Amino acid sequence: MLGNIFGQVTILPGLSARVSIGADILNSRRNVFYTPQTLAGSDRNGYGSNGSSSNINLLNENTLTYNKQINDHAFEFLAGVTFQTNSEERAYLETEGFPNYTLGANNRVQAIN
Repeated sequence: MLGNIFGQVTILPGLSARVSIGADILNSRRNVFYTPQTLAGSDRNGYGSNGSSSNINLLNENTLTYNKQINDHAFEFLAGVTFQTNSEERAYLETEGFPNYTLGANNRVQAIN
């Protein structure tokens, strides 16, 4: 999921504030299983792996803008601060040597490994 939202308000004539928030969230999962009848699983009596990852990236931007017109001159001042955080979590498990491979990689408990 990727999304952004913002709000802007005029505080005083010529002075405005803007707040924006963004999020980038990615979750993935991968399950692989090779039976002993396949080339990849034949020498290990079956091979399976399960993996998952989660990544959350959050962004917050806050700005103040001041506009001033003096005669023929226009001035614009901008001040702001940005906060960003990112967290990632991963898990991975490999197993080989399945006495019964009908359940695939989810049958890790019975594996010899």
